[in-house]
Amino acid sequence: MPLDLNGGETFSSYPLTEPQGYLLVLASLVLLYLLIMYGLFGSVNISHVVNMYNQKTDLHKRYDDLFSARENLLFHISWAKQRGEPEEARRMMRELQEVDKVS
Repeated sequence: MPLDLNGGETFSSYPLTEPQGYLLVLASLVLLYLLIMYGLFGSVNISHVVNMYNQKTDLHKRYDDLFSARENLLFHISWAKQRGEPEEARRMMRELQEVDKVS
């Protein structure tokens, strides 16, 4: 039995028409989209979200490249010292300082 709050008229006595139902579903989907986009990405603009993603991807790639170059230089400096080539080690130390300045 439906809950009676309006003096004999229940909610089921006001059925939604078909267009109203479609409009309600559409409004719900738009609201859901807005909430998800803003909650996950901080923006509802798709082009802004894609731009932020591309910037982050470029930044991570640059960081990985610099880190790998630094790691490679440290390995070669150590190797030059073990071979007894201090001039080569000093030259690579200067390169390492340049890499550190960039990062």
